[in-house]
Amino acid sequence: MICQYCGHKSPSGMSGNCKYSPTNSHVYMEESSSKYICCYCGHKSPSAMGGTCSHSPHKTHKYIPQHSENYVCKYCGHKSPSAMTGSCSKSPFKKHEYM
Repeated sequence: MICQYCGHKSPSGMSGNCKYSPTNSHVYMEESSSKYICCYCGHKSPSAMGGTCSHSPHKTHKYIPQHSENYVCKYCGHKSPSAMTGSCSKSPFKKHEYM
């Protein structure tokens, strides 16, 4: 398991403190053999390490595994090949959040 905000790895996915997460706790996902991409701005990272993101409502990158299919906004269903941000009227933050 790997934290979506800072890249911390945990075999069990147990919670812990994360300075990049809006909840101050790690948010784990399955580790990917490919690179990671920020679901707000499309920034790519080989390790899902944190960093600032001007498109994120929490001002930090939130990573998802990179793949070759279109990314889909979890609020409105908009599809994007690059996970680049855009306006979303259905999002509470008014921006797409891709998955």
